Amino acid sequence: MKFTHKGEVSLHVAVQAQQAGNIRLLFCVRDTGVGIPAEQRERLFEPFVRIEAEDGKAIRGAGLGLSISRHLVELMGGTIRVESIPGIGSEFSFQADFALVDETSVPQTEETPTDTTILAGAPLLLVDDDPLNLMIGTEILQKFGCAVVTAEDATQALAALEKQTPALVLLDIEMPGMKGDELTRHLRQDERWKSLPIIALTAHAGSDIRERCLDSGMNDYLAKPFDVAHLQALLLRWLKP
Repeated sequence: MKFTHKGEVSLHVAVQAQQAGNIRLLFCVRDTGVGIPAEQRERLFEPFVRIEAEDGKAIRGAGLGLSISRHLVELMGGTIRVESIPGIGSEFSFQADFALVDETSVPQTEETPTDTTILAGAPLLLVDDDPLNLMIGTEILQKFGCAVVTAEDATQALAALEKQTPALVLLDIEMPGMKGDELTRHLRQDERWKSLPIIALTAHAGSDIRERCLDSGMNDYLAKPFDVAHLQALLLRWLKP
């Protein structure tokens, strides 16, 4: 919005292709803003690059938005593109493939509660050494209504736990220094955290990884990139009213 002083910013989504169980969507964001000079477009998706306004001054901002967007799109198997005319506006677009799910066919397990009110204000600790994972995870958990504290490694996680014991911990397995399963074994030796629900976050869903997580004392695991509905179901299963 900061680049568009008049006119509009619009979002368009269109179906590009569809076959059994899958769909490809095209996302376009268009504005009638200041536009981007050709010589600046090549560096636009690099961290901390900001376009310059007509008066030669850089537009204020963190300079990370487009870099993060490109990273997210590439994780989804797509490519982000930009077309722009200075003084006229810009269009950013990308394609991504999604699985089609029939919601009526998703079973509700008896052991998983469906009352999401227990998530409101629930104190959670999210531990991950990847800043992007922390940002996305925090945003999703906050949309559930949870109160989130983050840590980037075992040392920060222990410091956070000493300040306040959360209702649940989401813990990355592969971290520099002390791994997630090592941290869990350490926590289980302390009476304060013997029964604390700990959910493993792992990019590998193989049986050996699952056994490694559970053997260390973790209660459950969630494969990354995770499904939001699955995450919510896990929280409902392990959080106590």
